[in-house]
Amino acid sequence: MAKKQARPYHHGDLRTALVAATLELVEEHGPRGFSLTEAARRAGVSAAAPYRHFENKDALLAAIVVEGNQLLAKEMRQAVGKRPLDRAALPDLAAAYVAFASRHRAYFMVIFSAGIDKALFPAVAPSARAALGVAVEAAGNEADAVACWTIAHGVAALALDGALETTQPEVEPEELARTTVAAHFGLSLGRRD
Repeated sequence: MAKKQARPYHHGDLRTALVAATLELVEEHGPRGFSLTEAARRAGVSAAAPYRHFENKDALLAAIVVEGNQLLAKEMRQAVGKRPLDRAALPDLAAAYVAFASRHRAYFMVIFSAGIDKALFPAVAPSARAALGVAVEAAGNEADAVACWTIAHGVAALALDGALETTQPEVEPEELARTTVAAHFGLSLGRRD
């Protein structure tokens, strides 16, 4: 009987494929409802292939947390555009946060609900600080940035849960975050460029 020849490992960008597959699985089953083997299968590689990049499932999820925080920071900065990043930008940063949660639901779920021990992954904390740092830069202090973040996160969580559709179906979640942050900080909502 001839021995079955092992297929050589070959994948163009395994890390990216695994992240994409994992994000799909998170959308379907939540951040803990799948295995690394399922992510490998979804990416079209062997069950052993993910270990070339990730020690375990938590390491893969931690990489997604970092990537998600980087994307969140980028989108918050883009929401302000060329305007100054000051207190007047806080409502738009809150709206961008809520939009991020809606557009990138799987990233949002992994960042906040993966249940990994983030202390084991040194890149996670700086990525989270960088995302919050956009609001800190605008607010001028961490306390006000956290207040903005808290409002935005609450609106995002309610929107993703479907609670806002029931209680306030006529209000867009991004606009709710924007107006609530503006009211909290006594800011007028002017023209957005």
